[in-house]
Amino acid sequence: MLRTYSEVSKLYLDKYELENSPYESICVTDEKYTGYTAPLDFDLVILVYDKDLGRTELNSQNIGGYYHHVGRDPVQNHAIVVCNCPTFDFSSPIWILTHELSHFVLTYLSYDMTVIEDLVHSNDAAYDECIRTHSSCESKVMKIRTETSAYSYSVMPLYEPAVGLKPLPSQVEELPVQVVELSKIITKWWTEDKITDGDLFNAIGYMAAGNSLFNHMNAEIFTADSSFDDDVTWEDLLVEESHSEKPDILSRIPETLLSIEESSFDEGETSGMPTWFKTTAKWWVEGKISDSEFQKSVNYLRDEGILRAR
Repeated sequence: MLRTYSEVSKLYLDKYELENSPYESICVTDEKYTGYTAPLDFDLVILVYDKDLGRTELNSQNIGGYYHHVGRDPVQNHAIVVCNCPTFDFSSPIWILTHELSHFVLTYLSYDMTVIEDLVHSNDAAYDECIRTHSSCESKVMKIRTETSAYSYSVMPLYEPAVGLKPLPSQVEELPVQVVELSKIITKWWTEDKITDGDLFNAIGYMAAGNSLFNHMNAEIFTADSSFDDDVTWEDLLVEESHSEKPDILSRIPETLLSIEESSFDEGETSGMPTWFKTTAKWWVEGKISDSEFQKSVNYLRDEGILRAR
């Protein structure tokens, strides 16, 4: 089944003519997975739970699977979770996988939420209805045949206007190399407490002034595939007053898929220089994160009014 899920994912993305280079799939126990680190160049990770884990963590909350995206970059930080646990209460696992892949593709291509969510769930409702009424689903599905199982699966139809589209080019403005290198030197002085916060703010103001064309799409998307009878919402599952940790349902998504915005910005002080920024700055100086990743954190300070471009 692992090979089948991998093959369906590859074939479905190929149908959209979306270039993709999958890593080899791995099958691990829950215990071994706790030490797993996803490659840094992952744009999308797909987790397939076995029936025991899936029924405990997903089905018990009326979920067959879900799609999650964080950050304002539409081509990074995507995760899909499905369960290899067929049940009469939910759509087939392969259908759920392509349902979530549809969310991914349309987010990746920068469509708005009326397409990303409403259109996909409209297709899902039509499929659920034909299954419930035992009528023909031929017009509601697309077929994908896999070599692994020698079987044709019913999968979610494509959104035809998206076929063959390429993701929008990054709208981050490039900064002159001299500005970046000088900022890095001055930031290193700051991490070593050789200059004040104010001196640093003056020095990296150009980085805050850049990126003015940044695409301010939704910073976080979560959408779940529920059973035939109910719709599961973000609020039902994830929103709790003053929660500071990742909800349990997201706990197995690799930390490497979290953007700096998600993993760090909620930490530290609420005024002045946030405590997380010194760690981020140190990583940048040491070459552990890219210039663009560091600029995201600078832009966050700018957007919050903590840092003003000079």
